[in-house]
Amino acid sequence: MLATQNIRWLVDGNLPQIEGEHPDVLPINQFSHDVMAEAMRNERWVITANRNLLEDRTIPFYCPPIVIINGGVFTEEGLRRNLLHFEFSLLHESGRPPATGQRFLIDLDKAIYRIQPEGGLQEVASWKTPSVKGVLAWGTSA
Repeated sequence: MLATQNIRWLVDGNLPQIEGEHPDVLPINQFSHDVMAEAMRNERWVITANRNLLEDRTIPFYCPPIVIINGGVFTEEGLRRNLLHFEFSLLHESGRPPATGQRFLIDLDKAIYRIQPEGGLQEVASWKTPSVKGVLAWGTSA
């Protein structure tokens, strides 16, 4: 699936089972099979908290992209926020579109990484935390 197209998500059972159109999300509890089989059948990306998938070499090379989410408390609102940020970041990334079998790591509300095939992480985007200290200091000196 190209980065210019909408990402269609399938949420694994270890995350809040959200559903919606923006982002396009379906929970695994609507299906009877395992998340990988359903993702391949329905051409959806997997979003999971299963950290074993960071290094699992038994994932079929033809599976859709997998996004592993890490850290924090997994709430429905937080999951939606991070998926939308991921989609936005991927659409504006200067690199190539995600390939089949590619994996990503979302450090909840902090950063997004592409997991390199040879190991290691490549930062796709980081969350910016604006600072108002300079603005407040500038406003008080006048």
